[in-house]
Amino acid sequence: PQTEQVEAGKLKIGSLVMMGDKPCKVVKTSKAKPGKHGSAKAIIVAASLLDGKKAEQSWGTSDLIDAPIVVRTEYPCLGIEDGFLQLQDESGEMKEDVKLSGLPSFEDVDKSITKFIEDDVPCLVTVMKVMGGEYPCAVREDKD
Repeated sequence: PQTEQVEAGKLKIGSLVMMGDKPCKVVKTSKAKPGKHGSAKAIIVAASLLDGKKAEQSWGTSDLIDAPIVVRTEYPCLGIEDGFLQLQDESGEMKEDVKLSGLPSFEDVDKSITKFIEDDVPCLVTVMKVMGGEYPCAVREDKD
C-alpha cells in the first residue's frame, strides 16, 4: 500500500498527510471547537513533499484520512548518466532507475549531487520513495 489511515485530530506539525493526490507534510494545525452542527474540526495546512506548494483542508477530528507511506534509503552515488543516478544498493548491485528530481523543491539537492560527481567527491544520496515515485531528497559527502 502507498498510504495508511490516520486520524485527522491526531496530526501534528511534521506529520504526513495526503492533500488530494499529493503527499504533504503538515506545517500548521489548528482545531475549531464543535459548533451547533456537529463535531470539532481539525484545520490542517500542509506543504507538498514534491513541489513545496501549500494547501489547507479541514476534517472532523475523528475522520480517518490517508497519509502517504514514505521510505527513505541512502545509497552511495557513483555517477550520473543521462540524468539517471548510478546508485549502489547494499548487495553491491547497481540501481540506475532514479533520476535527478528536476523538482524546484529539490533543486539544491540536484545541484549538490552534480557538483559532488563533477568534483569526483564520493557522496551518499538519500532517495525518498513515496506514492510510487523515487526522488533524491538529500545528499552528503561520504567520509568513509
